[in-house]
Amino acid sequence: MASTRFAPDLASLKGRITRMLKMEILQRASQLAMAEKKELSADNFSGYEATARQKLRSRHAADHVRFKKDLEASGSVDMTFRKAICNLYDPHTEYFSETEMEAFNKHLRDTEKGFGFEVEFDPSGSPIIARLQPGGPAWKTNLLHERDILISLKPDGGASIDFADLDDLEIYQELNDPAVSTAELLVKKTDGRLISVKLGKEKIENIENMISSFVLTKDTKVGYLSLPSFYTNPEMKEGRGCAEDVAREVIKLKKDGIKGLILDLRYNGGGSLKEALELAGLFIDMGPVGIFELKGNPPATLRDPNRGFVYDGPLLVLVNGLSASASEFIAAALQDYNRALIVGAKTYGKATGQEVTSLSSVTDKPGFVKITTSRLYRVSGNSLQQSGVTPDIGLPDVTAFAGHRESAYSNSLPAKNISKRVYFTPLPPIPRAELAAASKQRSSDSEALASLTSLGKLLGKPMPVNLDAYLERMKEINALIQSAQKTVPEYDVASSGTDQKLHQVDAFHQQISERAMEEIKRSAYIREAFFILQRWVLIK
Repeated sequence: MASTRFAPDLASLKGRITRMLKMEILQRASQLAMAEKKELSADNFSGYEATARQKLRSRHAADHVRFKKDLEASGSVDMTFRKAICNLYDPHTEYFSETEMEAFNKHLRDTEKGFGFEVEFDPSGSPIIARLQPGGPAWKTNLLHERDILISLKPDGGASIDFADLDDLEIYQELNDPAVSTAELLVKKTDGRLISVKLGKEKIENIENMISSFVLTKDTKVGYLSLPSFYTNPEMKEGRGCAEDVAREVIKLKKDGIKGLILDLRYNGGGSLKEALELAGLFIDMGPVGIFELKGNPPATLRDPNRGFVYDGPLLVLVNGLSASASEFIAAALQDYNRALIVGAKTYGKATGQEVTSLSSVTDKPGFVKITTSRLYRVSGNSLQQSGVTPDIGLPDVTAFAGHRESAYSNSLPAKNISKRVYFTPLPPIPRAELAAASKQRSSDSEALASLTSLGKLLGKPMPVNLDAYLERMKEINALIQSAQKTVPEYDVASSGTDQKLHQVDAFHQQISERAMEEIKRSAYIREAFFILQRWVLIK
């Protein structure tokens, strides 16, 4: 099990910081070159380095000012101490301030309060408005448009925040700060004008949790459905969660006559266990789907809450190393029942549950603690903790280079199996060996999958900060990315018939669908999943 690696002394720490700053300058210089549609080289590097240094100096100076302000704020040291104490126990026990708690809850909902636009970075590294959500606050102003450059944000009653000094995560946090309800946004228009727009947040659709579904057609029609997270609506007694939304999408796809279904859970970090149980019930008629153990209580069987199913045809579940928690729980249950073929890479390995408790009940100081209180097991009683779900058919995992797995944390809970009699009836075996052999043969001939394998290995190596070595490494990485994206789809990709009608009057969702379809066409993973599923359909 890996341990945390701190610098052993001040000299080592300074060395790390120096290498980090060199890397940031190299990356920023690359962005500046791209903005001019040029490739960074040893010949033109000096021309971009001065600008890159200045931008980096400005950003780190702003970081220092914010850090000093936070340090001087009342209760800052106390909050830092609380966070440190919580992080001692396991990777998922955390302390939240009231603002952080609201941000945490936002990720579990399908709606959110926001300004109604998405942010991307142009090649020069400037944050721009990528898309406006029709009907949202930004769209209603009729003053903001795509490609406008974001200059600053001034919350009501607060100081102006310069976006030039922030990275993508910091910009996201400022725009989505639950404490900010109205603000003044300064943007630079494409004609060079600076305009200031007053915006107030409104409830809008949470783009992060948006489910998308499509029909892939060659000789066989196959449905494709992507689920980013197991969101829910906790404030509504009978609120619509992700399971109900998935059911709606599956019904749309069934109307188009699909013979198989791909459920994409890659990068899905989990969420509501209740929604996970509901989702399992869409594909399993009835019966237990897992075991739940609450600290201090005997293990309890988790069952499909509804009898019957929405879809009973061939089902393939795509996973990778960032599929965690509820995603792993679903994949394991469907695998144990022989209900689905699991394809991709070994999952994250988180099989614990957390509860959030308000500290106001035990102290006069505000705040919340998310604390690990339970474990989850497969219906067999075996644990997924640290080990994750092993796919039936493996594909290269580019996410593996980052080392993000439950087992990488020295304080993660160890795996523990239990003995509990749980009776369930698996379906007839899936022809896994035959499908895996065909996939292996197909994958060996795939230039895109071979490039992804090489890319994963290359990304796992330390990035050089020497200019010549950096340029050579970036050339290798870009060549592999381009090779991986050369996938030529041998099938058509389209929205469901129902969605095509809706897109005629909804340009925003049509734009999102078109972007998703382009990604599906380029994905070597989805291409291989399609052919695995198509072969399974023919066997059945």
